[in-house]
Amino acid sequence: MSEEQDEHDQQRRRDQHRLNTQQLGRAENTRGGDASAKKFYNTYRALCGRATTFDEMLETEIEADNLEMEIVELMMFISNTPIPQKYGALFKPLPGKGGEEDNDNDPEPTKVLGSSTLLRYVGGIIQLLWNKFPDHEVFTGLGRNESPEFWTLDSIAFPIWNSGYSVS
Repeated sequence: MSEEQDEHDQQRRRDQHRLNTQQLGRAENTRGGDASAKKFYNTYRALCGRATTFDEMLETEIEADNLEMEIVELMMFISNTPIPQKYGALFKPLPGKGGEEDNDNDPEPTKVLGSSTLLRYVGGIIQLLWNKFPDHEVFTGLGRNESPEFWTLDSIAFPIWNSGYSVS
């Protein structure tokens, strides 16, 4: 086994141990929200051409300012991309009620996620990143009910970014 692979395996074991420890005492609904945020983030990562899922992420991907840039890029993406309420791979709408693969023939319009839902997803993604990488400089010194400064500013600005299309 190469040294790099060994380091990757050790990091994965540490992350899994940390995640298992953090799951103790978490409510079932919270874990369900985590799963939704993780699915959303994994779909975004796949759309961006990333080869790994959230669970396979290494801390090197978000070192220093990269975490903030990752969230800013995600916010820019969701502010310019209508995302269906029921989405599949690469945020494509799921087949219509008749099972049609071609949603253009579905008489029902595709409903998209609203701003508050999108912000909850991003907040959930930040929480997932915090749980996975608690020693990242962005999270150092924050209490459990505090948010990184960049997230506070981004979430306030989001309605301005998101004014390009209307949602229900």
